[in-house]
Amino acid sequence: MYRSIILLTIAMLLISCEMQVEKPVYTAEKWENPEWENPEIFEINREEPTASFYRYGNETDALDNESWENSPFYESLNGVWHFYYAENPQKRPADFYKNDFDLTAWDTLKVPSNWEIEGYGIPFYTNVTYMFPPNPPYIPHEDNPVGSYKREFDIPEIWNDKTVYLHFEGVSGAMYIWINGEMAGYNEGSKTPAEYDISKYIKPGKNSIAVQVLRWSDASYLEDQDFWRLSGIDRDVYVYATNKTTIKDFTVTADLENDYKDGLFKLQLEVNTISENGPTTAEVKLLDGNKEIYVHSKKLYKTDGVSQLMFEEKFPNVKTWNAETPNLYTLLISLKNEDASISEATSVKVGFRKVEIKNNQFLINGKAVLLKGANLHDHDDQTGHVVTEELTLKDLTVMKQNNLNAIWCSHYPKNPHFYRMCDKFGFYVIDEANIEIHGMGATNQGLDNNLEAIKVHPAYLPQWKAM
Repeated sequence: MYRSIILLTIAMLLISCEMQVEKPVYTAEKWENPEWENPEIFEINREEPTASFYRYGNETDALDNESWENSPFYESLNGVWHFYYAENPQKRPADFYKNDFDLTAWDTLKVPSNWEIEGYGIPFYTNVTYMFPPNPPYIPHEDNPVGSYKREFDIPEIWNDKTVYLHFEGVSGAMYIWINGEMAGYNEGSKTPAEYDISKYIKPGKNSIAVQVLRWSDASYLEDQDFWRLSGIDRDVYVYATNKTTIKDFTVTADLENDYKDGLFKLQLEVNTISENGPTTAEVKLLDGNKEIYVHSKKLYKTDGVSQLMFEEKFPNVKTWNAETPNLYTLLISLKNEDASISEATSVKVGFRKVEIKNNQFLINGKAVLLKGANLHDHDDQTGHVVTEELTLKDLTVMKQNNLNAIWCSHYPKNPHFYRMCDKFGFYVIDEANIEIHGMGATNQGLDNNLEAIKVHPAYLPQWKAM
């Protein structure tokens, strides 16, 4: 009996081995003059950055939700992608973005994730020292892993007359993007959102997206933070659609005056007004709970570009925001059609507060504040740099329980949900740009007396300025 079981097991293993498809091996030509070794090219076709906000089809949904997942204008690209890992650019699949490329023997990888955590390549921890010999802007081609991603996604028919954007919250590495086999964009800057207008590349129904990520690039010289070096699409990815007339961007200022008693509200609103048949009015409401304390409308004038509208109001005896009493109002912005129906709406939370430094003291709303804080990296012991809202809530809860009131974003911008939660629970946030060129030396390390080092240091060279 046991002999039969053993023979049957061996037979099943042999069949399984025969059924496995051997992984393909690719050879690419040497990559000459790549974008990822040119500091003056750090984006191609990327949209101008805007505030983080989400569009909804009615005011009720806009007030109820702060997440893009709850809007019919958005479609998540998180999930399982086809994936191929190459040790360097010469072993990458150069033509994988083409529509007829065979992905049969490729692995799959969940997005968002870091490929080292999923078993591809090695995660490294380093502080000052670069992971390659410093020679800016160059990277050793023989030791620069490449991750190739591909999947399909659907474009709903209701999006046919809309502008469609592709949005990456963050990708660790230099990134090339193709839609339906056509080059759509390029980006560097691993912790900053990147967005692309893909309207001309898509079609109703099934579409394909291909993304190729290089672990190291010239941007790596600017991202030399003290942390685990991990790679891949490690924040949310989605596509979304807008009307031709849509909220493009806005800036809110909620200040204090009159001995910090009265609130000064200012909203600068930018609206794309390029549709003759689109909405005609922009309406702004400020709510204290369910109570409307400010309502104002302005006409939208049809232009072949962007209309800028300014809303201002003073509120006596406003509820102020600080870490102990994080009072928040709700700002609702709506675009209305001629018949008063809603074309588009969004909402964000607003806190009135004033930040000052007087007599060498840090003041919030006129009162001296002692910052008791922590540095916070994006890190999860199971998922690497993939940080969920649940983990963020746990971090903030533990900080509040230990009387912390401040967070230093070391050393790059966080996920959008982080800022919303800090507003809600009450934290002073010290934000940072994703720049730390530590490995090239600093002035307090004698760099100012080393002319030879300055000749190659990105901080001193004009070709790095825009990046």
